[in-house]
Amino acid sequence: IHEDLQKRVSALHTTPRGSTAAEGLPERFDVAISFAGPERRYAEELASRVRAAGFSVFYDNFYPADLWGKNLYELFHEIYSKRARFCVIFVSKAYTDRDWTNHERQCAQERMLREKGRNYILPIRVDATELRAILSTIGYMPIEHGIDKIADLLIEKLRSEGGGN
Repeated sequence: IHEDLQKRVSALHTTPRGSTAAEGLPERFDVAISFAGPERRYAEELASRVRAAGFSVFYDNFYPADLWGKNLYELFHEIYSKRARFCVIFVSKAYTDRDWTNHERQCAQERMLREKGRNYILPIRVDATELRAILSTIGYMPIEHGIDKIADLLIEKLRSEGGGN
């Protein structure tokens, strides 16, 4: 098993504040969050804020019991390519260097291709890294805006672009 996957799985041993291990994995998510380990604090803060606003968020630490023992490669393919309305990606050097995050990105790109470029991927720029295969013409949100403002904008987007997957 790749070191990155081991880190992801071992990080599931704790349940973040405000979540319960018995929630169960929903069939649909309003947003799925893809990030590398160094950006976990940003991802968790964003996920918590969006969930508190009443939206369904796929963030791995919200579902430790549901992910335990599952084939995460197949499950994450399903989530990032089919089950979320939007996919937020924290773009960073660490993100491009990991096999696991590249899998999530490829699944999200598959979705964009299938939907002929619909604005599914919502990238957040953590550093100056360019994400291969994501067009430079796609609007990025800089992390310097702060997670509070980014969360507010994401919540606004989820509310204004309501509806299903």
